[in-house]
Amino acid sequence: MMLKLALKNFFGAGLRTWLNILVLSIAFVAIIWLQGIFVSFSSRAFDAMIAEEIGGGYIQHKEYDPYDPTSLEETFAPLCEILLDIQNREKATAMLIYPAIAYPAGRMHNVTLRGIKPEQTILELPTEKMAADLGVVPVMIGSRMSRSTSLSEGDRFMIRWRDRRGALDAKEFEVAAVMSLENQSVDSGQIWMPLSDLQKMLQTDNAATIMVLSTEFDGQSVMGRIADDWILKTQYDLTEDLRSLIAMADIEYYVFYIIFLLLALISIFDTQILALFRRRKEMGTLMSLGMTRHQLIGLFTFEGGLYALFALLLGAVYGTPILIWTARNGFPLPEGMDMDSFGIPGITDTIYPDYRFSSIFSTIILSVIIVVIVSYLPARRIARLKPTDALRGKWS
Repeated sequence: MMLKLALKNFFGAGLRTWLNILVLSIAFVAIIWLQGIFVSFSSRAFDAMIAEEIGGGYIQHKEYDPYDPTSLEETFAPLCEILLDIQNREKATAMLIYPAIAYPAGRMHNVTLRGIKPEQTILELPTEKMAADLGVVPVMIGSRMSRSTSLSEGDRFMIRWRDRRGALDAKEFEVAAVMSLENQSVDSGQIWMPLSDLQKMLQTDNAATIMVLSTEFDGQSVMGRIADDWILKTQYDLTEDLRSLIAMADIEYYVFYIIFLLLALISIFDTQILALFRRRKEMGTLMSLGMTRHQLIGLFTFEGGLYALFALLLGAVYGTPILIWTARNGFPLPEGMDMDSFGIPGITDTIYPDYRFSSIFSTIILSVIIVVIVSYLPARRIARLKPTDALRGKWS
């Protein structure tokens, strides 16, 4: 009887009911869509950073500071036998990082040279393209670097550097490949080249700034057997800044979550308040026929919960195709919007939302609970209602 009465009253409101359902369904779909975007940002950012830059962590020179390019001339050291051994076993790959100045088409650009073995497999980079015999030193650059320097594959340019004795030297290089990288920190201002060539340029043998570890290798196992010049930076340590950035982005997501949900809940709250005043005689009649105040409160709360139920059904009808399409095809950001300014790995010009069942399910459950609570709050007024006053259209 309760269900039949609730459905009769629910659909009896006519157009107002369907408008509330539509608004609430739009809020549900928008919340899930935004959640997919933020999940995509965070997961792709971590995946891109691990795949293209940090691997399983670093064994790095103790003075190495990626935020201080002026210190790079002093932050490298020869590799000991233990570090050479783990590199030979493909558990790590050495990288030598050094500042230089590039002159593409006569223009001066401050750059960072990254020497790495072309045959390495630790990082997901096409370094094998640097093994080509071009007559000059082959290098790779990212697409952002290509745009900023107007360099493309096959172009030759000069690089000037200062060797370990302080003498200036210069040499011609050729772009062997332009990489499409999601991680800006290994793209903008970065030039990748064979490790052996960079070591010859600096007149230092077996020198490296960092050892990029495989994700399956525990760097702690060798730390007690190598020189004090080297320290271990775990994957967790190296992603600390990114995790802080993602945490701030999560706050923005919850702000939008609250805004969308409040817009829908206000209409439901107003509808419930209006229903209480318009249906006072009906409530008095039901109470006179034996319905208790708690049952009456439950009836109005259940009617409010029906908004959430039908909003979910309506949202599933038109929202599911939209969400599936955006997940498969993504959606481009406005033309001219500079995504490089965000500085977050994994952010590209086309966004592919990542919808996960656990996140969608928890969002739906939480949203339904909030809708039921908002429906219950106005219904509490019934507890103060006397049947005789309600039959006369008054509140006690």
